[in-house]
Amino acid sequence: MNFPNFPLYETLCETMKKDFAELDDEEKKNIIEKIKVMEDEKQEIVYALIKAYYMEEQQSFLSSKDLPYEGKVLKNRLKFDLDCIPSKLQYILKLFCSIN
Repeated sequence: MNFPNFPLYETLCETMKKDFAELDDEEKKNIIEKIKVMEDEKQEIVYALIKAYYMEEQQSFLSSKDLPYEGKVLKNRLKFDLDCIPSKLQYILKLFCSIN
């Protein structure tokens, strides 16, 4: 499954394949802090990246009500535990945070 209509995801995946490295605790903390202060539109892109990665890895679609990687719906936002997210996806999120 690929996502030709989501070039950002495709580009980040290609970069991840060339440069992948496991994130340390400090890098994970930095990602969490950056995502917390992002505008809603950018947080929606983070969710789209998470969902696209899940769909590609599982080779299946997700309904709009289902959240991958043990995500939770809070009052007005979604919450994911970074430790429940695969390390390659963590790296993709790090790349996204570095350009935003």
